[in-house]
Amino acid sequence: MKETMKTWVIAEYVNSGFHIIRVVQSKQRPTEEYRAAVIETFTGYLERNEKIPGTCISIFSIWEANNLKSQAEPDKLLAMFETLKSAGKTGCEDTVSLQRSAWCHTKNIDVLEYSLRNGGGSGKKRKAIVCNEDFQAFLKEKCETRK
Repeated sequence: MKETMKTWVIAEYVNSGFHIIRVVQSKQRPTEEYRAAVIETFTGYLERNEKIPGTCISIFSIWEANNLKSQAEPDKLLAMFETLKSAGKTGCEDTVSLQRSAWCHTKNIDVLEYSLRNGGGSGKKRKAIVCNEDFQAFLKEKCETRK
């Protein structure tokens, strides 16, 4: 069976909505593109001297042929993505905390190590990172925290 090209959307969930980071055409899950998007996102916040927000970066697969990649304007891309999502024509393949990923990056740990797909949503794995004193110090210094 011949694999066909699939559309993948990498997006940050911000302020009750998505911000599309990139759209990728690939036959297989574009893990390297996803990893790079996560790094670029938290690096962007830090370069702008902003605290890293408590957001998530997700990768979605689109289940039907579409022309998302050819849509150059961000507003049109987002509208089309939201329409497909509302119609049940997307699937969230993975999601990762931006703050946890940024901390992992400072420790030379893969930024996707604590993604949902890699067990990051499990109580044991989540507790291991959020109870880490170094992670708590990182949160206070570099991240937005709830008050």
